[in-house]
Amino acid sequence: MKSTRCQSAKLRILSLAFSVAWCPLLSAGTNPDAPLGANLNAVNDFSDEFPFVNLMKSSRDWIPGNANGCFDCRDPGGNPVCLAPNACPVTINVDADGYPTSLLPNQVLTTIVHAGGTPGRLAPGNYTIRFAGQGTLQLLGMSQV
Repeated sequence: MKSTRCQSAKLRILSLAFSVAWCPLLSAGTNPDAPLGANLNAVNDFSDEFPFVNLMKSSRDWIPGNANGCFDCRDPGGNPVCLAPNACPVTINVDADGYPTSLLPNQVLTTIVHAGGTPGRLAPGNYTIRFAGQGTLQLLGMSQV
């Protein structure tokens, strides 16, 4: 019994010594210029934080509408344009990254990239929008094309 206690005590001492020796190597860094963010709020389109270079990563989900004036086919309210039979497809064809790949006939997709928090928080400059195919792109808000 005594030898078991002695072995157990030696193992605890050895474990403690090993932990103390490795702790400095495992401690957090203190580089203030580290390119890693911490203490960010939830990722959303109305935040004043922009954790991604690609602003679409924090935009709202695509909103399916139609070209006749229905803004959101998922929530037509009482809008007769939304309620007409087969006038308002809610299916959105997207790729693995969530980008639209095609539109159904008469379909319009809308999203909100930055609803804004503090005015002027979105960095001024040129932003690039890329798409392949034919269609109309409309930007609203504080954008210039």
